[in-house]
Amino acid sequence: MSEPEDDIRRYSAHRFAAGVMVCPSCLVHVPVQTDSCPSCRFTGGDTMAMFPLALPPLQPLLDAADLWTPRQQGKIRKRIRTAERRFPQIRWSLCSVNAGAVPNLRLFGFWMLNASPLAAGETAEQRAWTVLLLFNGSDGKVALVPGYGVETWVADDEWQRVLMEMAVPWSRGKRGRALRCFFSAAEESLRAAWKRAKHQLKRQSEP
Repeated sequence: MSEPEDDIRRYSAHRFAAGVMVCPSCLVHVPVQTDSCPSCRFTGGDTMAMFPLALPPLQPLLDAADLWTPRQQGKIRKRIRTAERRFPQIRWSLCSVNAGAVPNLRLFGFWMLNASPLAAGETAEQRAWTVLLLFNGSDGKVALVPGYGVETWVADDEWQRVLMEMAVPWSRGKRGRALRCFFSAAEESLRAAWKRAKHQLKRQSEP
């Protein structure tokens, strides 16, 4: 699908942001540029003390909780490649873990996204444009954590709507179908973000 989606990365997120950023701890909206959450004073460094664990590099798919069969994993990797061809500026990482009773899976995912070492060939900019979809095999919960490059493009409530698209098939044990629904909804939201940016650019260029 090509050029329209390719343009997203070329725009300034601060100029064309669709929504504001959200504190991963208390979920309050925060300014795009801030050192700490004005509500709960959370900083990214807090998670290093909360989760003092060693992490491997992020991968497109890491199924540590064995949620998918090898055949399903092959289809998921293929779907990730399709999404990255359509939106080459955005990277995807799907990770399942058995994390026990984590009180805040989203905060756990925020730590993973930011504390995991870069993979071979991965750049810090690519990590900023990564969307982490995290599954806790221990309790069936799912969390989505966008990198800060993506976060200002798609508002948090829109990401939650995307997650809801996979809720019914996921609850019925149709995990492969759930991810197909997720990627379809995610791509729809990204296309909408591109259209908003183009419209805003057009309005700002008018005399």
